[in-house]
Amino acid sequence: MKVVAILLAAGSSRRFGGDKLRAPYRGVPLVEHALGALAGCAGIDETLLVVRPDTPPAAARPGVRLVPNPAYAEGMGTSLRTGIEAAGADADAYVVALADMPGTTPALVASLLARWAAARERIVVPVHHGHRGHPVIFPARFRPALLALAGDVGARGILRAHPEAVDEVPVDDPAVLFDVDLPSDLPWRGSTSPGTREKVLVKGAGEQASAVGHRLFRAGYRVVMTDLAQPTAIRRTVSFCSAIYEGGIEIEGVRGRLHALEAVPALPAGSWDHVVVCVDPEARLVQRWRPDVIVDARILKRSLDNSPADAGLVIGLGPGFEAGHHVHFVVETHRGHDLGRVIAYGASQDDTGEPGDIGGFTHERLLRAPAEGVFETAHAIGETLAVDDIVAVVAGVPVRARVAGTLRGLLWPGLAVTAGQKVGDVDPRGDARMCRTLSDKARTISGGVLELVAAHGSRTA
Repeated sequence: MKVVAILLAAGSSRRFGGDKLRAPYRGVPLVEHALGALAGCAGIDETLLVVRPDTPPAAARPGVRLVPNPAYAEGMGTSLRTGIEAAGADADAYVVALADMPGTTPALVASLLARWAAARERIVVPVHHGHRGHPVIFPARFRPALLALAGDVGARGILRAHPEAVDEVPVDDPAVLFDVDLPSDLPWRGSTSPGTREKVLVKGAGEQASAVGHRLFRAGYRVVMTDLAQPTAIRRTVSFCSAIYEGGIEIEGVRGRLHALEAVPALPAGSWDHVVVCVDPEARLVQRWRPDVIVDARILKRSLDNSPADAGLVIGLGPGFEAGHHVHFVVETHRGHDLGRVIAYGASQDDTGEPGDIGGFTHERLLRAPAEGVFETAHAIGETLAVDDIVAVVAGVPVRARVAGTLRGLLWPGLAVTAGQKVGDVDPRGDARMCRTLSDKARTISGGVLELVAAHGSRTA
């Protein structure tokens, strides 16, 4: 299956009174918003940027090809025809988008592509409150009709001529209708300071989830992280769920504080100078707080309570999620070449059950409960251990270190555990600094999430 995106950017911008597409929108040239959404969508094989012949050369971008339209002055129809010609006859579908619509996001494009994939012979059109918008997906069978376009007549005539072939997709986001016509359309009413950008709910507050919350907070988003009343995170010095036990925690300069669930919807702008942590195993905040973005970072290896309808952008970390079904996107969590990769269709790699190799050790570096009972320990994260040191006791049975190194992770004492449950982690590299800093794996995964959230765009603008 081959999908080609055609971004129409050859207009004269007469009403704007200047080079509209290079005008800054939220600090970035206007054209880059829609271009990034198409090029950043994994379901698109190539993006064609149709421009005027006098357009200055742009920096090379993977998967993007510049296509000049010598007849641009005759109207949009010629640009669309030029794009279809350049796309070739081997494409299965064409995603037609407008360069002056900055609200186009990878999540929106992916959702429309998923709809098209279910019924490939139909034209897919997003609709907001009864009004048709962009982008529009045309199956290959409409290529002859698209090649017949001329002048300023766009593809609307094709939709009118084939009403039975149009699949209208209801979309809550008005961005499918918003285009920039005048300079007055450019100002962004939000800002990058905490408390004014999108609301992000991160389900889970363990190590991987905390790296996500940490990075998004540093990027200026309002972040709420939720977990169980008794979280079982091992790397608790870098897990915001520690705030549930201790009231607060600081991870690499970012503070997290425990809040009552009922208080979150009413938090004033000035309260978002830290990551908000709540006990919410039932995900009640999805309805009470209405987040713009939801990230399920619980690494449960299954989808419990997620739906793409829950927010404008829903992301799942690791196995158990199917992009386009449970969530909009999945981020790969398996170590290796694809770690942190954004997945727009399908699922991530299956869970192998094999711990990551650190210093040549995998299973040996993990501490596991030898029996069912209460976990008891007097040790602290950061201590140096020797082989066979007793780290903890469960039901009177000692938990011994099988490798020498630094105690990098340890369960909270007093928690009930089951036989075989992971209760600690020994780092054979022996660097105590690593006990209080986010791991390379966690940082890479959080980068994939930030890529998606940043491309999603602020809904407060």
